[in-house]
Amino acid sequence: MRHNFKTPLDQGCKNSKIVDQFSYIYFKDEFVYVSNGICHIKQHLSLHGFSRREMKALDGKKIHKEAFKMLRRQKEIHIVRSGSVTKASFMFGETVVIVDVLNQTETQKIFLDQLDKFFSDWDMDFVKQIAYDPDQVGIIRKIFVTKSTGFTYRFNNEKTGILVTPNQDNYLEHAIIKPLRITGKKNDEL
Repeated sequence: MRHNFKTPLDQGCKNSKIVDQFSYIYFKDEFVYVSNGICHIKQHLSLHGFSRREMKALDGKKIHKEAFKMLRRQKEIHIVRSGSVTKASFMFGETVVIVDVLNQTETQKIFLDQLDKFFSDWDMDFVKQIAYDPDQVGIIRKIFVTKSTGFTYRFNNEKTGILVTPNQDNYLEHAIIKPLRITGKKNDEL
């Protein structure tokens, strides 16, 4: 028996009646894609424990976030083909439940191609890498008085950390996150 998806991918989606592309989880070339329009996520399906056969069965498909929530409630799932390449079903123990796993429309294929291009445009050889503990951002969000739609991150030099301010450029409150790693250097080397 295989395990279920390891993370709640549906939380990376968005409820949108106007742009329905954000309501789906997409599968392409052994990767799963999720976007809410602001944050885009791409994961290899092997991180969720999928076999090559299962990855192939999901390739070119999409699952609505509500159907995905139903899948996540199950302890274990198997992905099997149900007669044709255009359908996939999920088996829970002895019960086979066919979830609305659909082929992507032409519009959604274009959307997915654009999403994939966001990732392929990054040239990781030329990006300065700064790693930090994401839990620290949650702490900052809870403590900041200014309720912001987001944070601005500023990087000064390798020894000063990451300056975090509300998007409103309110300098009455700010935080500094000590990075875990900067361009391959461990923090204790800083």
